[in-house]
Amino acid sequence: MSDLMKMHREMEPSPSAKGPVLVAGDPERIHMKETDEQGGIKVTILIISLLLKYFSTTNKSSNITTSSRKILALKKYLLILQNNVKYY
Repeated sequence: MSDLMKMHREMEPSPSAKGPVLVAGDPERIHMKETDEQGGIKVTILIISLLLKYFSTTNKSSNITTSSRKILALKKYLLILQNNVKYY
């Protein structure tokens, strides 16, 4: 299988191709590498705002459970993130 993948990667790309020949898993590996180099997943302010809106409408119960604590911790993290986010 490794030889087959190597053979495909070494093929000449078509003239209209935007890059080298890729095999299954290559696009994911490329994306993971880019994400690691950027220090994490890009999150837009819209996503953060929607998550904050969602978490502010949930968990109205006065009974604090373990999952409720996790939700509150995530909401606190999102608020911190919103103040320190790089806008894309």
